Amino acid sequence: MYLRRKLARMVLVIIMLIFSFTFFQTEAFADGENSNQPAIQQSEQQSEPQSEQQDNTELTTEQPATEEENSPLDVKLTLTVRMYRGDKIDLGLSALEDADKVEVYNSNSRLSVITKKGIIKAKRCGNAKSRLTIYSGNKIKILEINVKITKCSYRKRKTLQMYIGEEAAVKASTEVEGAVISLTDSKKAVAKIKNDKLIAKKKGKTVITACAEKDGKKSKLSITVNVLKKPEMKVTNSMKDKWFRGSVMAGHSVGVGFEDYCSAQYNGFLGNARHISVGCYGVYNDMAPVSGSSLHPTINGRKARLKDHITALGTKKVFINYGLNDIGVYGPYKFISSYESLINELIRQNKKTTVYIVSPTPMYKSSGDLSNYNMRIINKALKKYAKKTKRVEFIDVFTPMLDSSGKLADEYCSDDYCHITYAGYKVYADTLKDFAKKKIIEETDAKDKSETEKEIKKEKKISSGR
Repeated sequence: MYLRRKLARMVLVIIMLIFSFTFFQTEAFADGENSNQPAIQQSEQQSEPQSEQQDNTELTTEQPATEEENSPLDVKLTLTVRMYRGDKIDLGLSALEDADKVEVYNSNSRLSVITKKGIIKAKRCGNAKSRLTIYSGNKIKILEINVKITKCSYRKRKTLQMYIGEEAAVKASTEVEGAVISLTDSKKAVAKIKNDKLIAKKKGKTVITACAEKDGKKSKLSITVNVLKKPEMKVTNSMKDKWFRGSVMAGHSVGVGFEDYCSAQYNGFLGNARHISVGCYGVYNDMAPVSGSSLHPTINGRKARLKDHITALGTKKVFINYGLNDIGVYGPYKFISSYESLINELIRQNKKTTVYIVSPTPMYKSSGDLSNYNMRIINKALKKYAKKTKRVEFIDVFTPMLDSSGKLADEYCSDDYCHITYAGYKVYADTLKDFAKKKIIEETDAKDKSETEKEIKKEKKISSGR
């Protein structure tokens, strides 16, 4: 009985021990599971960004730009421009519209200045260089203008202009190694690029484009050039009349008739030139000895040869129309040599006088050597003589008075022979005025050229003294 109770207690103790052990093992397992869960979650959270980053890396195919690809691509357009003192030209550069930065350079700001707005000003005569550098992203566009400035009293430019027939040096370049450079003109019929020169051909506009290209990237610079007909100086009628002031007009009977025509015009017509024409006069009369019975013209009671009258009057311009009364005496060839001798004597004696040979007028009907055939021989020879002789010029009134058959036109002939009608004298006078216009322009250009040279010389002295 005693043993049975003792055995029962032992079994009970063993059961309690087993129960206690099982309970503590279960709690320990639960605690361990809970403590490991945050670590797992943290591990999962850390692994997710790595996975996303890996996925993004796999999706990205564009490689980072190399240093060479990011380097700027430049293009340079060099152009020679003729400007007149006082010009202000808007170059109209579209490249300035999206510029990040603009730089200017002027080699001599006393002569020319270019602004950041693409306006170039010509201030004084001379040669200078102006440069405009335009930065746009990783592209650099450079316009370099070699400016040649002269004075012109009657021409001004507000845009980049060339006149028909002019040439301008033009060139495209780049400093990027391996870049392909090109230079094009949009309208070759207006202006054509040939051998680094832009040649103006006809009126219109053309766009000159310089382009640098490398690895598919381009940098362009364009400029518009206007081609115009060279404008003439505006010469008024009063300017033409004024040009004849103080001049002398000498001749024969045609000259006497012209004096009457001029007297019937307004005051100041042809500068109120002095007329010393004598009927039946010519070279052979003038070279003859002066006497009481000679035909030499008389001025202020003094009869003298033409050269002596010119000396006494101090005349700087003398218009001579001889020939109709000489050809019958000398024949065409001896007349030519005699006429040239007379003029040579006159200009030797009068150092500041210019002789204007007015051609013999045409014949309505021929009379012996006095024919239009011989007139043409004479005029050709006199024109050649004038061209090679200083202070001698030739004016052709013969050609404007001819009709389609080559003789003096009916409306210009008063006597079916050689004398001139009122309408004919109008042609005569208009021809003289046209010649005056030409001379006024030539003289203005010569004066402008002289002033240009003086100003350039002055600027060189200033520059050398800096």
